[in-house]
Amino acid sequence: MNMQKLIFQEKAEETISINVNSPYDGLGGLLPYKSSATRLKITGILNSMIIIDLKQIFSTKKTDPNKRDYSYTSLDLSEAKVWKELYFCNFDIQESIHRSGENELNECAFQNSKYLEKIILPNNLEKIGDFAFKYCENLQSIRIPESIKSIGYSIFGGCTKLYSCILPDHITDYKALLSECKSISEFNIPKMSISICNSTFWGCESLKSFIVPNQILIIERQAFALCENLQRITISENVKIIYEYVFQECWNLRDIFCKCKIPPRILTDDRAPENNSFYHMSTRECIIHVPKGTLSEYKNSYGWNEFTKIVEFTE
Repeated sequence: MNMQKLIFQEKAEETISINVNSPYDGLGGLLPYKSSATRLKITGILNSMIIIDLKQIFSTKKTDPNKRDYSYTSLDLSEAKVWKELYFCNFDIQESIHRSGENELNECAFQNSKYLEKIILPNNLEKIGDFAFKYCENLQSIRIPESIKSIGYSIFGGCTKLYSCILPDHITDYKALLSECKSISEFNIPKMSISICNSTFWGCESLKSFIVPNQILIIERQAFALCENLQRITISENVKIIYEYVFQECWNLRDIFCKCKIPPRILTDDRAPENNSFYHMSTRECIIHVPKGTLSEYKNSYGWNEFTKIVEFTE
C-alpha cells in the first residue's frame, strides 16, 4: 500500500525541559508559572506521579490560584525511562491500581488528554497498555519506537485528528488500533502480521480505498466496519478467511477486487448465523471482481453468492 507522505514546516517554538532524578518526584514546583512554551520535554525517570501530572496538564487548559498557565501541546519523552512501580492508571479513579513494568506505559496513561497534539515516546519503551491514548482528540501523529514488543487494545481509539501512525514491522497484535480515527491517512500493516486485526479501522471515515498486503491470511472481525466512505478494496491472493462484520455498514463500498483463486471462507456470527462478513452493506450495488476462470466458484460460495454483480478480471 502506498502511504501518503505529509510534510509540514514548523516555526521554532520554545521548549521547557525538565530532568527527573528521583522515582518519587512529581512535576509540582518544577514547571514555570508563566511561559509561552508549547513544547514540554521530560528526561530521566518517568514515574507514576509524573505521568499523572502530565495527564492533568494535557487534559485541561487551566490557571491555578497562583496563576500557573498550562499551554503545552507537544510532549517529548524520547530520553525518559519508565520506572517500574505501582501506578494509578486513572487519576479520577484512584482505586484502579496497576503495576507498571519497566519500560512499560500502562493502560489509560494519557487517555482523554485532549490538548496533546504531538508526542515522542521513550526510545526504549517496550509495551503500551490498553487505551493509553484513547480519546486524545487533538493528537495528530505518532511513530511507535522499534523497541516496542507489544501494544494494547485500542490505544488510539477515538483520536479523531490522528492522521499518521506507523507501527514497527514486528508487531502482530494491534486490535482496534485506529478505531474512530476519522482523519487517518498515513499508516502501515506490519510486515510480520498475517492478519488485519479485530476492529483495526472501525469507523475510519477518511478511508476511501485499501489494498490488503500480500502476507495477510486473515481479516478479523469488524476490521473495516463503519468505514462509511470506503469505496474500493483489493483483497490479496493469500487471504483464506474473512470474519463476520468485516464490512459492516460500508454502504459506499462499490468495488471489491478479490485476487484469491479459491474464494476466502466467509464466517458468521455464532449468535446470529445470518450475519456474515457483508452484514449491512449493499450487495446489489457493490461489484465483486474475481480472477479469470473463478466466476462459477464465487457464485456458488457462501457469502459471495449474495452479490448480484460478480465479474472476472484479467491481470
